[in-house]
Amino acid sequence: MNKLLDLASLYGIEVYPKLQTGSGMWDGNSVPGYNTQHAAIAGFLIQDEPSYSDLDDLGDLKEAFDANEAFAGKEFLVNLYPASSSNIHIGGDYADYVDTFSEEVNPDTIAVDIYPLNSAGAVRKGFFENLAILADRAQANGCKLQYTMLAC
Repeated sequence: MNKLLDLASLYGIEVYPKLQTGSGMWDGNSVPGYNTQHAAIAGFLIQDEPSYSDLDDLGDLKEAFDANEAFAGKEFLVNLYPASSSNIHIGGDYADYVDTFSEEVNPDTIAVDIYPLNSAGAVRKGFFENLAILADRAQANGCKLQYTMLAC
């Protein structure tokens, strides 16, 4: 890991390693066996696409993360589901999902990854509306919006 981080730093790449315990979500206490203060580490991915029911736990984990000196100055990153995800995962209304995340976690960044194009190469229905909801919520909460474009 340290060699990877050194190379990332050499080329100006910011790294967000996934912080987890075993095969599950981070336990709020453990610290990885590498230098968490390495210059290439901008923050840590805590969870990818949490369900609505995970949001309360993420708020508690954010408090533990912020209190842990090993992560001082590093970003607590959660990658949200896109609006096109099943309502089973997000609990219904997408704007409410993002608002609840913001209230529970108080993030520095609202992050999402979306496949913008369908198999015919056209922009997916709802793509820009999804980004508009996220941009509006990021601005309202005084945080950044991080969008990762996915392609296949």
